[in-house]
Amino acid sequence: MRLCFQIPIASHENRLLDEGAETFLKEDIVVLQNIPTIVVFTKYDKLVNHMAVQNKTDPDAAAKEYLQEYCIDPIAKLTGSTHLSCVAVSLNAGHERGRSKLIELTHEKVTAAFGSQLGALSSASVVTQMAQRVSPSLKIEGSIAIGKQRYWRAPTDYTVLECLAAVHTDIVRVWNFNDPSQLLSSNDFREIMTSLIWTVGTSSGRSTPVVLPSVAGPALSKRVHGAFDVHHKFMAYIVHLVHVLEVLFALMAIDNGKKLTRGAISSALNAYYHSATRRDADIQIKGFDNETLRNAVLEKIVSLIRTSPIDEDANINALKSVSREDLERGEWYVDVDTSERRERLASLTNLINDLNIQFKKEGDIDVLTKIITFQRTALQLTPPGHQERVVSLVHLANSLHKRFRMEGTMEDLTEIITLWRAALQLTPQGHPRRVVNLVNFADSLYERFKKEGGMEDLEEIVTLRRAALQFTPPGHPGRFLSLVNLSNSLHERFIKGGTLADLDEIIAFRRAASECTAPTPSDQCMSLLNLADSLREKYQRLGMDTDLAEAIKYARAASVRCPVEQDASCRDCVASCVELKAKKSRVSAPTVEAIDSGVEPSGIKQMVRNIIAEITQTLPLRLLNTYTGALCDRDAQISCFQDSAQYDELSSTYDSPECEQSVRKTVSKYFGYTTLSHRWGVGEPLLRNIQGNSVYDLDGGEGFAKLQNFCALTLRHGYRWAWSDTCCIDKDSSSELQEAIGSMFSWYRNSALTIVHLSDVSGTTSFADSIWFKRGWTLQELLASPRVLFYTQDWSLYMSRTSPNHKLDDTILTELQEATGIGELQLKNFSPGVFDARSKLQWASTRHTTRAEDVAYSLFGIFQVSLPVIYGETTQGALGRLLAEIVSQSGDVSVLDWVGEASPFHSYFPASLAPYQAAPRIPPVLSEPSKTNDVDLGKKHKLYNALAQLQSPRFLGRRLVLPCIVHRAIRVKLLATSSTTSHYDYEIIASGLVPLKLTLSHPLHEGSGTLADLPYALVRPCDPNLLHLLARSDVPGRLLEWLGQPFNALLLRSLLHNEYRRIASDCLINASIEDLGTVVNIQWRNLEIV
Repeated sequence: MRLCFQIPIASHENRLLDEGAETFLKEDIVVLQNIPTIVVFTKYDKLVNHMAVQNKTDPDAAAKEYLQEYCIDPIAKLTGSTHLSCVAVSLNAGHERGRSKLIELTHEKVTAAFGSQLGALSSASVVTQMAQRVSPSLKIEGSIAIGKQRYWRAPTDYTVLECLAAVHTDIVRVWNFNDPSQLLSSNDFREIMTSLIWTVGTSSGRSTPVVLPSVAGPALSKRVHGAFDVHHKFMAYIVHLVHVLEVLFALMAIDNGKKLTRGAISSALNAYYHSATRRDADIQIKGFDNETLRNAVLEKIVSLIRTSPIDEDANINALKSVSREDLERGEWYVDVDTSERRERLASLTNLINDLNIQFKKEGDIDVLTKIITFQRTALQLTPPGHQERVVSLVHLANSLHKRFRMEGTMEDLTEIITLWRAALQLTPQGHPRRVVNLVNFADSLYERFKKEGGMEDLEEIVTLRRAALQFTPPGHPGRFLSLVNLSNSLHERFIKGGTLADLDEIIAFRRAASECTAPTPSDQCMSLLNLADSLREKYQRLGMDTDLAEAIKYARAASVRCPVEQDASCRDCVASCVELKAKKSRVSAPTVEAIDSGVEPSGIKQMVRNIIAEITQTLPLRLLNTYTGALCDRDAQISCFQDSAQYDELSSTYDSPECEQSVRKTVSKYFGYTTLSHRWGVGEPLLRNIQGNSVYDLDGGEGFAKLQNFCALTLRHGYRWAWSDTCCIDKDSSSELQEAIGSMFSWYRNSALTIVHLSDVSGTTSFADSIWFKRGWTLQELLASPRVLFYTQDWSLYMSRTSPNHKLDDTILTELQEATGIGELQLKNFSPGVFDARSKLQWASTRHTTRAEDVAYSLFGIFQVSLPVIYGETTQGALGRLLAEIVSQSGDVSVLDWVGEASPFHSYFPASLAPYQAAPRIPPVLSEPSKTNDVDLGKKHKLYNALAQLQSPRFLGRRLVLPCIVHRAIRVKLLATSSTTSHYDYEIIASGLVPLKLTLSHPLHEGSGTLADLPYALVRPCDPNLLHLLARSDVPGRLLEWLGQPFNALLLRSLLHNEYRRIASDCLINASIEDLGTVVNIQWRNLEIV
C-alpha cells in the first residue's frame, strides 16, 4: 500500500496531514500490519528548488534534512511504528533515482510479504515488476521468475511449443513496453527470435524433437536426425529474448515515452546479435551438458541472463549511433545470418523440390500439405528484412493458393493475402518482381472479395491494379492484362454504387485495352464486349446516342471472329444494345461480305461444303444476321459460316461416319434461325429499305423498332439468323414471291423458334381478342411452327410464361384452343395435307387478309398444294383453284358441304370461306346391329361393288366430275311467296326421298313429270373413302344402313351437254330416304358440274 503526501514548503504553515489522515494514522494503523506499506512524499523537486532559493550550500543535503525533520519523523511519532518505509519522489528530470528506489522498495515489500517458500516470485511480485518502466534490473528478475515457472511446467503439462509461446508472452509483458501495435507479440518478432536459436547446436547425432514457431498455421514438429537439442534451444530462446528486451529498454530510455516501432526493435536486435554477450551465451549453451539436472539448467539460464549486454562498450556505442530515422522506420531490417541457417535452408529447399515433383505427378493434397509445412519452416529461417524472405513468401503463397483451389478454405486465403502483403512490403519500387507481387496480391484480394464482398478489399484491389499499370507502359506485353484487370475492378466498384467518373475511367481503360494485342482471340473478343457493355451502361445513364452507337460497333466487332465458347456472350451483348436501339438508335455496322477463297475444296472440306449446301437449300432465300443487322442471301450466309470459328474447327477434323454426323449437327445449329409472326403495321421495312444497310442503322418508326426488337430477341435465344416476311422477300419479283409463298410453310416448320408479336395485347389481358387471330397468314405460321413464344406489345413474354414452348404450356394451350377452335393434337403436331380439309377450312373461315387473293394463298402450305400465285386474280378464282385441287387430290366431298353464296368460279364452291364457319355434318356412327338383314344379300353386294368401282371426284378443266346418287325431281309446287322478302316456299317431291319443303331466294319451274319438264335433281355426293370407314364385318349391310341415314342434299339444275349447275346454295336441304328397301335399287352416276 502506498500513502502519498505532498511535502509542505518551509513556511511551516502548510500542514503535512489533514485531520482525516491524522485520525487514520493514530487509530486505524492496525489494519496495515499485514499489508506492505510505503509512505511516498511527492513533489520533492519543489523542496530542492526551495533550498536553492534559500542559498543553501548543498540544496540536496538541505532537502534531505528538511524531509527527515518535517515529514518522516512526525509520521513515525504519530504512528508509533518503525515498519513504515518512506521515499521522496518527483516526475521531473534529475530525480530518476527516487522513482527507481520506490520501485525497488515496492518489489522488496511485495516479495517479502508474498514470496513462496521455494524462493520463486509470487504472482503479486511479478505484477509489481510488470507495472514499472524505469528499473531494468527488476525486469530481468521478473523475466527469470517467469522463465522458471514456465520452464518447469513445460515437460509435463504442455508441449514445448506451448511452453515457449507462453514464456515469450509473459516475459514481454514483464517489460511492459509502450507497444500498442503488439509488435513484440507479433509472429514476425517471434520468427526473428526463433532464427537466433539456430546459432546454437549440438553434435550428439541423436534424433530429438524440434519445435519451431510458425507465422501462420501449425508448427513443424518432427524427429529429425542431427537436430538441435530441445533444452539447448529453450535455454537460448529465453536468454536471447531477455537480452534483446534489455537492449531495447536501454534504447527506448533515450526516447522515453515513445511507442515501439519495427525500426527500434530491429536496431536492438542487430545490436544484440553482433554483441560479444550473444556469442558468449551461444558458446556456453552449446557446451552445456543437457543431461544435467534441471535445477542446474535453470541456474545456467539465470547466470547468462544476468550477464548484461548493456555493460559492453561496443553495445553502448552501437546504441548511441542509432539515428532518429532508424527508430521511426516502419519495417523490419534485421541482419541475422549464419552458415548453419543457410545449410538448413538448402536442405529444406531440396526436400521441397522433390515433393513438388511428386505433387505434379500425383496431385495428392497430402503431398501439397507437406510442401506447405516445409515452406513455412523455410520462411522461419529467413528473418523479416532479409532479401531471401521475399522468395520464401512467394513460394509459400503459391502453394497455399494451389490448396485453396482444391479445398477453398478461407483460412488458406487469409494466409495467402498476408503473405503477398508481406512480400510486397519487402519489394522496393523499381524491383522487377514488384509488378508480379502487385498483381498476385490484388488477385488474392479479389478471391476474398468474390466470397465476402468487402469494399475495403475492393478499394485496395483498385489501388494495387493502378500501381501495376504503371509498370506496363504502352507496348509492354503485359499492358493488355493490366488494363483489363484494372477496368474490371473499377467496374465492380461502379456496380456497387460508383460514380460516372468511374464509368468514364472504365471506358478509357477498356478502349485502351481494345487497341492492345491480346494474348488470345478469346481475350480480344471479351475485351471488345466489355467495352461495349460499358458504353451501353453509360448510354443508359446519360442517353447519348454516340455512346450507344459505339457500343453496337464494338459488340459487332467482337462477333466477327467470336470463339465458339463466347458466342452466347456476343449474342447477349448485341441483343442488349439492339433492344435499346429499337427505342432510340443511331449506330453503324459493317455488312457481311461473301468470302470465296477460290481454292478447289477436297476431303473433309468438300464434305463440309456439301452438307452446308444441302442444309442451306432448306433455308429462306434471305436471312438477317442478327450479329451485324445485315441482310444476307444464301451466298452471304455460307460466307459467314466459312469465316466462323465453327467452320475452322470442322475443317480440321477427320473424315468418318461419326465426323459427318458431327458436321451435320454443327452446321444445322449454326444456321438455326427464328421467324417472326405478326400483324403488319404502318411503315414496315421492306427489302429495298434493308438491302445494303444494317437494320440497326435505320430509323423509321414502329416497323423498324419491331424488326430491331425481333433481332434482339433472336440473339437472346441464342440464334444468329432471323427471318421476317416484311424485308426478307423481294415482293417486286413474281418468281421469288411464288417461291416464297410455296416455301413459307416449310420455312416456319424448319425454324428453331417462331416469335409471335401481339402488338395489341398488353399487361395480363387475354390474347384471345388479338387481331393476330383474325389474320389469314398467321394460321399457317401457328400451325407450321414447332416452337412458338408469344410476346406482348412491350416485347415481354405473354403472361410472363417462361416455358420454352408456349404450344406445350398447358395454360396457354388452353387459351389457344379457345381462340382458334383447333384441337390440342393439331396445335402441338400439325401435319399439312388435303385430308380433313373441311376442318382446316373451318379454322380459316373467320380470318382475313389485306390482299384478297391471300385468303387462298395463305392456305397453300397448310394443304400442301403447289399452285401458281397470280396476284390480280379474283378471290373466287384463287379460292376456286385451291378447292378444286383439294377435291382432286383427296376426293373429299365434305368440301362441297356448305351453305351460302356460290362462287362464279364454280357453282359447287362458295364465293368466300365464310360458309365453312358452320360445322360439317358428321355421319352417324353405326354401332347397332344392321337392320337390313331381310334385304337380299345379292343386292347388297351389287350395291357395294357399284360404289367400289366409282372413281374419286376430279376436275376436268373447270368441270367437276362428281360421283353421286341422283334423286330426280318428280314434282315442284309453289306453296307461298313473299314480295317483301323475295322468298319462295316450295314443296319438292324427288324419287326415293321423303317430300321436302324448302324456302328459296330464287323461283323454280313448277310442274310434274319427266326430266324435260322438271330440270332439277337432288344429289348425294359419294365419298369413295366411305368404304374404308365401313371396313368391318358385313360391310354391304352397313353400307346400306349408312345410305338410309338423313343427308345434306344438293339441288342441281340440268344444262345442255349433260352438264349441271348447283342452285339454291343458300338453303340447307336436309333429305331422308323414303323406303330403306328401295336403296338397293339406286344407281351411282358421274355428273359433270360447272
